[in-house]
Amino acid sequence: MYIYWINVFIFVIFLSSRVLASEIYECPIQSIVGQISQIDGPVNDVHLIRAGKQINAYAGQCLMYGDRIDAGSSAIVDVASIDSNLRIGRHQRSTTWTAPEGKQEPEPGYFGRIRKVWNELFKKSSYVSYYGAARGGSLSCADLDLSADQPLAPVNSLPNTAQKISVDTSKIVVPWKPGSGSGDVTVTLSRDAGKPFIKQRICRKSQCTMDIPEGAFKVGDFLILEVKDQNGSKLEWKISVVTPKELPQPPVPITTTWVLGVWRLIDMGPEYKLDAISRISTGVDNSFAAKIFLEGVFADEKL
Repeated sequence: MYIYWINVFIFVIFLSSRVLASEIYECPIQSIVGQISQIDGPVNDVHLIRAGKQINAYAGQCLMYGDRIDAGSSAIVDVASIDSNLRIGRHQRSTTWTAPEGKQEPEPGYFGRIRKVWNELFKKSSYVSYYGAARGGSLSCADLDLSADQPLAPVNSLPNTAQKISVDTSKIVVPWKPGSGSGDVTVTLSRDAGKPFIKQRICRKSQCTMDIPEGAFKVGDFLILEVKDQNGSKLEWKISVVTPKELPQPPVPITTTWVLGVWRLIDMGPEYKLDAISRISTGVDNSFAAKIFLEGVFADEKL
């Protein structure tokens, strides 16, 4: 009997830990503004206040609009937010952090698969910020070793197949597999006739962002997007410009551009991936979740 109750106790503790481990990621994706990346010190001294109620704080915990963390004087808490990482608590300038206020949005019922992908990405809290390194254009092209270990290769999220984009596209974001190619890459967007429309040189990075002027495209345009390194290896996508209504729409309308991009990336066919990735990129300055999804694309995760 004694052994029986010990086994029951161990099972209950095990089950509770599994529930808690899953609950820390269960925030509505559109309401997430950050994450507790690490807690050093007594966890019980860290207080997380949400909607006026105290909830348990854990490393990996999602943070939502209006959340407040009090690390006290015994623990150190590392917080990753939309545009920065900060540390509060013991021997730090501040012991508290308050998330910005914002509108809490429920997830649509058809978000099931997106939620599964998000949970896997969100658990990997030690991302190298590929997107952060991408801002501000190319890195230095000086002293590059052009001997590539492998030719340019596409990422999982953008297969080397024909693409469709909307006529109102404001950005085109093209990633390629990290570590592939020579490190000195030219990205060219051309019209079907062959005349370059946009041309950028990218060094020491594996993605390129192109800002598209308003009115640059017309419905029915055919474009060619080429990524070519100094050794001659090349990726190419043929692109058709269509009306917004010709692209897939979810069962319930999504009004936030980057969220629509996530839905198309995860649930729609390969011909919509360039549109999806480019839409997600429009949200990275305002949404922590958009940033994590885009970093997953750049890191060549299987989404």
